[in-house]
Amino acid sequence: MIIADLYINGFPSIHPEDKVIFALQLMEEYDIRDLPVSENDICLGIVSKNDLLDMDGQSPMKMLQNEYRKVTISPDAHFTSALKLFHEFDLSVIPVVDKTSVLLGAVKMENLLKGLYEFLGVESPGAILVIQIEKNQFSLGELCRLVETNNAYITQMNTYIEKETNRLIVTLKLNRKDISDIVATLQRYDYNILYYFGEEHYENELKENFDSLMTYLNI
Repeated sequence: MIIADLYINGFPSIHPEDKVIFALQLMEEYDIRDLPVSENDICLGIVSKNDLLDMDGQSPMKMLQNEYRKVTISPDAHFTSALKLFHEFDLSVIPVVDKTSVLLGAVKMENLLKGLYEFLGVESPGAILVIQIEKNQFSLGELCRLVETNNAYITQMNTYIEKETNRLIVTLKLNRKDISDIVATLQRYDYNILYYFGEEHYENELKENFDSLMTYLNI
């Protein structure tokens, strides 16, 4: 999933000649802590609410031009790139620009969370299986083959390196809920199964937890 599928077209921005008080009003209206600054449709950066609070409300935004953060993202970028930027710069909004820095819109964190909801397939039926394995022993082909010998298939996969052990953690989403035969097969091949969830109540709990997060964020 790319940013073009998630960003808000025509998201409000502030002009360098606009007053600080107007920027604060926009932030309040749209429930954000950051706001794109643009001039002649070109994105100049982002201004943060913390940078405005000590300013005279009638001061023009251009007085803060040295505080503009040059953080933008392309509509062709994968949504995980935006997640990294949100985390790295502690932003509430990231401007979306084309190759010439024309401001197209912006993406908010809740847009990414909704994208993540679809990416993880929270509502799609199936079990989740988590495996720990040495990095040099990982074989996607073998995992697929072992799963498919039990008349199932992998619908999604995610991997990351566990810092404590330096081993690979592999999370698989499978196309059916009852995976006891798949677990037994993998264990016969000495795979370390950390845990698995195949019951419908887990899927419901996952969806409820996500919905609770959306409610907390007022989405």
